[in-house]
Amino acid sequence: TRLRTVTGVQTCALPIYIKEKTLNLTISIGVAEVKLGMQDFNQLLKAVDTALYQAKWQGRNQVVIAT
Repeated sequence: TRLRTVTGVQTCALPIYIKEKTLNLTISIGVAEVKLGMQDFNQLLKAVDTALYQAKWQGRNQVVIAT
């Protein structure tokens, strides 16, 4: 699976307040699309999982698309 990082993704750094405590959240996203040659759902899931872990490895607030 080839991976591509999305550039120009805007991040939102708004804190979340819960009972006088502040939560600062970040997000990593892995994206994949169903392709004709995929045998089953597990192939799609593996592509998404690989993209997600690549996004996490690259740091906070990343989106990686499996290509």
